[in-house]
Amino acid sequence: MSFLTRTLVALLAFTTLVSASPAPSLSVSKRDNSTSTSNSTCTTKTQRKAWHKMTNDEKQAYIDAELCLINTPATLGFAGAQTKFDELQYCHVWQSNVIHYSGQFLPWHRYFMYAHEYQLQTICNYTGGQPYWEEVLDTKNNSLQMADSPIFDTVYGFGGNGQGDDWCVQDGPFANMTNHLGPYYEISDTCLSRQFVPSYFSLGNQTYIDECMAMDNYWDAHWCWKSNPHSNAHLGVNGTILDTVASPGDPLFYLHHTNLDRLWWEWQAVNLTARLYDMSGGNTPPVWWLDKNYMKHITEAQIEGFNDPTNHTSLQHNLIMEGIVPNTTIESVMDIGNDLLCYEYVY
Repeated sequence: MSFLTRTLVALLAFTTLVSASPAPSLSVSKRDNSTSTSNSTCTTKTQRKAWHKMTNDEKQAYIDAELCLINTPATLGFAGAQTKFDELQYCHVWQSNVIHYSGQFLPWHRYFMYAHEYQLQTICNYTGGQPYWEEVLDTKNNSLQMADSPIFDTVYGFGGNGQGDDWCVQDGPFANMTNHLGPYYEISDTCLSRQFVPSYFSLGNQTYIDECMAMDNYWDAHWCWKSNPHSNAHLGVNGTILDTVASPGDPLFYLHHTNLDRLWWEWQAVNLTARLYDMSGGNTPPVWWLDKNYMKHITEAQIEGFNDPTNHTSLQHNLIMEGIVPNTTIESVMDIGNDLLCYEYVY
């Protein structure tokens, strides 16, 4: 598949998410919210900061830790994965057909961000928290500001736009980086690529965020979050991060999805009594969506792994992490201040 063909296929996948919202599920999973962050024994929370507001030393520490993951040999035996960074990407690749267009989209990615943060800390001695890209700051005036964001700085950032026929990133700390997984399910060596489309990035502006914050239940909110405020960076940065299956091949993926997690948490925090454990949606995407986006069909083993007997996502639904961190339930990740996650967002 050529670079242009891959881009068009991925564009189709994300624009489908922006435009399609199926009829509401009748099954809503909730629990008593008397236990919340205030009752957790987690007393020293990991602080997650906006990249724009971190010091250069903090930025360098994070970049060094990510480079450490990229250069640390794989240990889990995943096909094609050569490094610990690859193993995280593999986890997303092989869950991609169940973690998109489904109820677990937000909680799965919340736990995936935690898994990445945990590996940075335990493998690479990183002492900070997973940063987030406060994307709305780069859409305030117009979307052309995107390329000027400090996130794309060539020293204390992630490098800028790609160059050449394949749009390979050739500057910054991740210049000439090679991914070993993707596009899609392929095992192949490809460069970290970006091909900026600033107009799409504007889908993350405050107007769209306000629309999502106005939703009063998880079903409506998760469809809102996963459309414009989620698709904006995938579509706007383009290249590797646009690949619905192998998008974690761009280190920016983790800052983008941590920002999405922050927005979801802000929505939850507006009304913890009603929203802290509000969960709904289907367990599996429709076959037509999988086919349209060139994704593998879901196996019986995957469905059994959910431990969720119906096709309605419940709090007991298992989040599968392929051995990178222990699997857990959706209920276990709904509260970011609990004993498992134990983090907070700093503004």
